[in-house]
Amino acid sequence: CGCGSDEIMSMLNQTFINPGDVVISHAPSFSMYQIWSVIGGADFIWVPDNDDLYPDVENIINTAKLKNAKLIYLCSPNNPTGSLLPRHDVIDILEETNALVILDEAYIEFKKEGDLTDIVNEYKLPHDLIHVEITESALTDDEGVLHDAIDRLHKLGYALWLDDFGSGYSSFNVLKDYDFDVLKLDMKFLSGFDSNQKSRTLISSVIKVANELNMMTLSEGVETQEEAEFLESVSCGRLQGYLYGKPLSFDELMNRIKAGDYKLAEETFTTEKVTDGEK
Repeated sequence: CGCGSDEIMSMLNQTFINPGDVVISHAPSFSMYQIWSVIGGADFIWVPDNDDLYPDVENIINTAKLKNAKLIYLCSPNNPTGSLLPRHDVIDILEETNALVILDEAYIEFKKEGDLTDIVNEYKLPHDLIHVEITESALTDDEGVLHDAIDRLHKLGYALWLDDFGSGYSSFNVLKDYDFDVLKLDMKFLSGFDSNQKSRTLISSVIKVANELNMMTLSEGVETQEEAEFLESVSCGRLQGYLYGKPLSFDELMNRIKAGDYKLAEETFTTEKVTDGEK
């Protein structure tokens, strides 16, 4: 996933890193200090950049496999040319390790939807099964460019998700001005759920607006049965959180599915809009 510094710290807060788990990074000491402040107790391994001040991808992969790393954090490039890391290097890390990989938003050389389509077509994947998540904070960067990119991605058949709605200074203008298929409610909406009636009112209102705009909804941070029952009662489309399970590696997830702990849904979010009566 790609994200800015604030989103990285938020994401690290959500990752299930235990004391003793291995975290790999080539980040400078300040970034490492930030990481440590969020997930202290992990076993950090620093892999120095190569002579060209690029991440030593081969060394990162070998170290991650040897140490069974849980997380790999790649920060902004330190090279003086400002060049970005080729996407094939990042793909190699993803394919060769079982670690969660977090990227700085300015890090990966992956800027055009054509790049995405090239990869999707290479692996013969149906476009409607590829979901592109855009954080709410990203919508303030360059509205014109982003609006055009979203329109083009939609025309190519990809599903667009609005991630972390409510994490910052949310505006319903976002829902008016952009066309998303799925709205993900940030876990902050459930903060104080037991003691603050306003939480229920706001959640219900946002879900109602999203449904009327023909958007599917997903609520993050569901931890109790009471929260789940409430969200179902107000027609939230999907629920996500520790009530159902904590973050797992691919192998762990497949083992849980084989053991019968989880089962795959018969339907997925697609670019086809929901009509009345389908929920």
